[in-house]
Amino acid sequence: MKMKTKVKLYWDKILDFFGFNQEPEEKEEIIQKDDNNRIISIYKKQGLSISVHSPESFSEVQNVVDHLKSKKPVILNLEKLERETARRVVDFISGAVYGLDGNVQKISDVIFLFTPYNVQIDGDVLKKNKPIFK
Repeated sequence: MKMKTKVKLYWDKILDFFGFNQEPEEKEEIIQKDDNNRIISIYKKQGLSISVHSPESFSEVQNVVDHLKSKKPVILNLEKLERETARRVVDFISGAVYGLDGNVQKISDVIFLFTPYNVQIDGDVLKKNKPIFK
């Protein structure tokens, strides 16, 4: 090492010790705030919404299951369907509810309550266990 370099290093150490050494200033990065971030309160309770359906054909059943998959209870009125189609609809939705760990409650001969796992059904609407379709 050259003598000039050693003196400079020594002098830099002395200036550093007393806080006078001038280091090149670092430029601060400007970070733009992303307005898409939303703060959501964890204490906010969302209201429970119940979806009511009265299908006129079997092709409308997938929409009912989509509501159950999004954790919404469904009241299903089957009075507009023929008996055999109504049976298929109940079987299809009951299978989906079973797969989603949900519950089924018969309200009347043509009205059913299907709930996802996060909604509990308390009590029996019908005291007697009648067959769904005679």
